Amino acid sequence: MNPVIYRIGSLEIRAFAWALLIPLCIGAGVLAYSARHRGERVTRWLDAGLGALIGGVLGARVAYLLLEWRYYALYPAQVWSLGGGLDWHGAAFGGWVSGWLMCRLRSVPFAPFLAACAWSVPLLAFGIQVGCDAAACGYGSKVRTLADYPALLVTEAPDVYGTLAPRWNLPLISALYAVLVLAVIAAMRNTRFWVALLLLSGYSYFANNLSGQPRATIFAGLSADRALDVLIFAFVLCGLLRSFAARRPIERSPVP
Repeated sequence: MNPVIYRIGSLEIRAFAWALLIPLCIGAGVLAYSARHRGERVTRWLDAGLGALIGGVLGARVAYLLLEWRYYALYPAQVWSLGGGLDWHGAAFGGWVSGWLMCRLRSVPFAPFLAACAWSVPLLAFGIQVGCDAAACGYGSKVRTLADYPALLVTEAPDVYGTLAPRWNLPLISALYAVLVLAVIAAMRNTRFWVALLLLSGYSYFANNLSGQPRATIFAGLSADRALDVLIFAFVLCGLLRSFAARRPIERSPVP
């Protein structure tokens, strides 16, 4: 699983990393264009983007370790494995916090920075699904037979153990949804970042019904990742409300 796509000496770039590298390069290009369009220094925006990326990766790894703590409690040496899993909830929160801090340090306006980063949200979601399809890390739950469903919705695919079975084609369904989110934010001018996260967190909550990876229930019938979906959804709603409030014109009293 996760085949090697490119080799440079002893360095191997595997399918999952390649699927993320392309959206990240596009995202860096959008940040550079946005900075130039506003007449600001490109390096400052790219520094903020790099900080958001580092914070997102760290947050994604920490969130995954917390979700899978039972496994890593048995195998603590794998906590530091470079091939370990990541969780998108931690990536969203860690990237937002570190991006905000870097924008403050580099004097980059945060709202336009988020608007530029909005394009990377569905692009990364698309890349993750392509990479998961190659690495068999985002497989769907089993179905009785492929004949019961439309061809695009199901497929015969392996799980992480290589076991082939008829399953929901979750990577394809999720990748197509990411394209839809990209189209939605392309038609918007404001609040792109928040709308993209809102759509993806809502989808993630319901897509867990199709996931082949069971999660233990932790609170009010919710699994840990579903609880995180709800938290991200609530966080995004607060961000949307703040954005709408910031754009509302201020009423001025008449001058006597």
